[in-house]
Amino acid sequence: MNLPSISSNVRIVSFLVSVFTGAFFILTLPATSMGLLTAVNLPYAARWDNAEQRSKQTKSITQDMTKGYWHSRETRDKYCIRFGENENEHNWGITECFDKNAFEKKQTDVFQLTRQTGTLTLTGKLYQAEGDGTYEFVANEAFLTYLTEQGITSRDENFMFHLYLADMQKQYIAFLKTHYTQIEGNRLMELAIHEVSQKKYQEYIGLFEKYSGKKPSIQEVIEAKIHGIDQAYVEEIQANGYTGLDMKKMMEAKIHGVNADFINSLKQEGFTNLSMQEVLSAKIHGVDPSYIGQMRKLGFTNLTLEKLSEAKIHGVNASYIHDLETAGFSNLPINKLIEAKIHGVNADFISEAKSKGYNLGTIGDYISLKIHGMARNTGRE
Repeated sequence: MNLPSISSNVRIVSFLVSVFTGAFFILTLPATSMGLLTAVNLPYAARWDNAEQRSKQTKSITQDMTKGYWHSRETRDKYCIRFGENENEHNWGITECFDKNAFEKKQTDVFQLTRQTGTLTLTGKLYQAEGDGTYEFVANEAFLTYLTEQGITSRDENFMFHLYLADMQKQYIAFLKTHYTQIEGNRLMELAIHEVSQKKYQEYIGLFEKYSGKKPSIQEVIEAKIHGIDQAYVEEIQANGYTGLDMKKMMEAKIHGVNADFINSLKQEGFTNLSMQEVLSAKIHGVDPSYIGQMRKLGFTNLTLEKLSEAKIHGVNASYIHDLETAGFSNLPINKLIEAKIHGVNADFISEAKSKGYNLGTIGDYISLKIHGMARNTGRE
């Protein structure tokens, strides 16, 4: 995708609906099975966001996005334009930044930008710090015919508008056709929405072929782009000893925030030669230096990372351990702590049991009591 006159760093789609009280919420449907959630009710200026926040919920819009209202804000060398259904910001919106000289002035307060996919016309005050007005996009029928000839179709009425914003060109389509017999229109639209340029796509092909031994599907490329997989991240993971991972595992690591800093933080705590699955488990369950240090201060100095993860999963932490200490149970082994937490044995339960006459000797007794129940009135099971 050639983008000579468009900045692709700050595009965002937000869908807002009124919910009973009149508050508005952004509706986000997953771009993939691992979708993204966009923040709610951000001020307008804060919504000039990164395109990674845009997912294929765009296709769920039933309104015609090819005409409506625009509102622009000037940056140093761009005009960032938010396109929306109406002047009210509490509706869907899609923002794109254009070079200041991108639009041709046709007449007073009428500006146009023509690309292979069609022509966008802005009516209103554009060349100022803030501007607004109305817009209309007219698709290029010749380009639409070309897509049909290539077997690329979509029922989405905003299909061509999204291709236009990404400046989709025949050159990119021809490139894709050399790699795929069939290209779904909706997949092409997702490439546009997520700003996967032709150059970037070629890089992803290289990454997948090198690390997974296969050419990626278009969906896999989209997912890699959404989750920020690139050569730099692959090299970062490899530099920390994980040289045999395929792209699927690297993508999983990236999704969960595994990076060099986290891997090194575990090494500094004495956990070396970990598999990526062990690192992932620690990251997913929040076993970080803070939690490890907390448990070691309580005397658990020789726990494996697996056992720490198990304890963290079940909520065994300093607060819970101190809670049991107030009930008279100190220096419990980690397995008993985990078992007690799983069954909901805490200071309150022990206090209640004692008030009913259950003055038991071990935490195991109280665990058994919790499992089997106690007679609340008689003080006996």
